[in-house]
Formats: sequence, structure tokens, C-alpha cells
Amino acid sequence: MECNELFLADIVRVDLVPCERCTIPVPFGVPGIVEVLNPIIGEPALSVGFEGDNLTSFIEEPPTLKVTEQSQAIGYVHTHDLNALCLHGFSALRAARKALMGVDFNIIAYTVNGTRYLCYALPNTSKVSLDDQMGSSASMTVKASVNSMSGFIKIVEEENP
Repeated sequence: MECNELFLADIVRVDLVPCERCTIPVPFGVPGIVEVLNPIIGEPALSVGFEGDNLTSFIEEPPTLKVTEQSQAIGYVHTHDLNALCLHGFSALRAARKALMGVDFNIIAYTVNGTRYLCYALPNTSKVSLDDQMGSSASMTVKASVNSMSGFIKIVEEENP
């Protein structure tokens, strides 16, 4: 088993977008995609971030998005794991989790400089869960995971000439 862990710095927002709401010009089974040009990314079912409109919940610290690479018979499979600590919006998070159960979704990460990265899910590999914490203050951690044939895929937007 070969594993490499990669971390994106300065993530300010993460969206979980059902695959049926995305049009990506490269099939999910193509290995080693580095960037994708002009994908259509639809409305997220769950969105957490520091600021912005239509967020399911605000986060208090940058989320962790880790990719672990493992060699398998079909090639390298990349497991993308998201952890985001939320201190508000617990009912909305529970409703979003319920809507995502059994649904394939892609993870879209936004960095502080405006760059977006796609975690492109293979069918039937998307999972989302919530961990509740009670103590001096309540919190909820969003945990999501998808398997992909690629690591982080940079989303490139180009205008038509």
C-alpha cells in the first residue's frame, strides 16, 4: 500500500455538490487529471465557509482536506477526506446530510486566493457524516469522503474568445 498525504492551505470554503448537478468535460474514470477547463458546477447541497451567501454553516477554523493515494489493480485511487468544524447551523447541517445520504457528490474547495479545486468522485464512493460535540460549547464536525482517480484537480475558468 502506497500512501501520500497532501494538504491544501488556506481553504476558506468547501461545497458538497451532487454529481448530477455537475457537468465536467472529462470522464470520472480518467486517471491523473491535474486541471479541468470550464466545468459547470451546480448548486451545493452542503456548503461551509468563513463568509459568503447561501452557506449551510460558518466555520471557525480552516477545514482540512486530505488526499491519500493508494495503488490498486485499476491504478492509483485517491481518497479525499474532509473535516470541517462548525459552531452554528446544526439543523441545516443535519438536513443537508440527510439529503446527501446515498447520493454521489463532488467536493469543491475554495482557497483564499480564489482558486477552486475539484475532488472528482467515482460512483458509489461518496460518504458524509456529522460528529456532535457537547461541552462548554457545542460544535459539529462535517466529515466527507470520496474516492477518485485523481488528486486535487484545479478548476480553470477561461472565457470564450
